[in-house]
Amino acid sequence: AERFEKLHGVLKDGRGEIINVAEGDFKAVQVITSKKGAVRSCHYHRHGGHWLYVLSGKMRYSELRVTSDLNPPWEHVFEVNQGQKVWSGPMMLHKTEFLEDTVLISCAIGKLDTESYEKDTVRVAI
Repeated sequence: AERFEKLHGVLKDGRGEIINVAEGDFKAVQVITSKKGAVRSCHYHRHGGHWLYVLSGKMRYSELRVTSDLNPPWEHVFEVNQGQKVWSGPMMLHKTEFLEDTVLISCAIGKLDTESYEKDTVRVAI
């Protein structure tokens, strides 16, 4: 699957619509709200990963493949708007900056209970 994509599986009829956010073997699904100007993430996952789907708002997503040297510039920086999603895979340092009040869904392949999350997540001062 593409790492960043506009969703193409919207089913609409007179009753409303169904949006296909993600397919996979997820261990956790979260709804995350963030205020304009907030910064989240600044970490990578040793084994886990997640789709981030923006329900409303807009965020700037930055990522850098993790190597032994974390000093190189960001490899990718782009905006993720309402109705778009982005994949953060294992060993991908990522940061999210919220350009508007934003609500998103996170579909994670790893467990997100506190112990599992802390064991898999490496925070990086950016």
